[in-house]
Amino acid sequence: MRYLNTITFLLSLLFSTILAQDRMATVDGFCYLEGETDHTGTKVLFEATSPSAVTDSAFTSETGSYSIGLADGIYAVHFFHDGYQPYTLPQNYTFENNSYTLSDVTLVSGAVQEVIGNVSGEWFSSTTYHVMGDITVDAGDTLIIYPGTIVKFMDVYSLSVYGSLFAQGAEGDSITFTSGQASPAAGDWAGIRFYSESDSSASVLQYCDMGYGSTGTGGSDGLLYFYYTYDAPIEVANSNIHHSTSNGISCNSYSSPMIMGNTIHNNNSYGIYCRNY
Repeated sequence: MRYLNTITFLLSLLFSTILAQDRMATVDGFCYLEGETDHTGTKVLFEATSPSAVTDSAFTSETGSYSIGLADGIYAVHFFHDGYQPYTLPQNYTFENNSYTLSDVTLVSGAVQEVIGNVSGEWFSSTTYHVMGDITVDAGDTLIIYPGTIVKFMDVYSLSVYGSLFAQGAEGDSITFTSGQASPAAGDWAGIRFYSESDSSASVLQYCDMGYGSTGTGGSDGLLYFYYTYDAPIEVANSNIHHSTSNGISCNSYSSPMIMGNTIHNNNSYGIYCRNY
């Protein structure tokens, strides 16, 4: 009898294992291409983020529909199509032996450019800029960013300005500086910093949306950080500054930027913090 019970137990365990391996979730949805009627060929990548999940992908049909069977688990969902900006759904999904329909996605045309190191010249709204390391505008250089441009910091990197930065958005067409993470959180990037070499260089941040950055605490840092800029003509106007791990704006050591008409909210410390030391 003992051997019979053992065999029964082993068969039960084997059967349960087979059933677990066979568990599948069915996921479907639509992904459209902006301005097109044929939505064929977008790659929908389901990236496994749990041990039980298995990375897999599907492609859209002419109507934009896609469907896939997935092993039970947790996934990040990404969309890719040549000539269009990639998109990641803003949360991870748990799929478990059931049917799921995801929200519709529309990909926007345009390119993605990765940037690192010294930057200057012009950045346009037709391109999304992915910051892959610390970036710097050197003394004597100028970076101009046009309305509608999106700049995503893919890790805890900063933009340091020793020369001139002109990020001049427009009402209803702002410039965005934000986290490159699928679910943004304060501290995802290290903010925009102005230093002493910019004393004789003008900079303007106007109609910008800056969020989910900074890594300092108290008065030591902010999403915007001014350090020994003295009387440099630097203006921050009509911008949205939010979700910093420290201050929205920090002005230290003889810095006097012109700050006006901004909305500063949901920061961990002060909205604007200024001190001289």
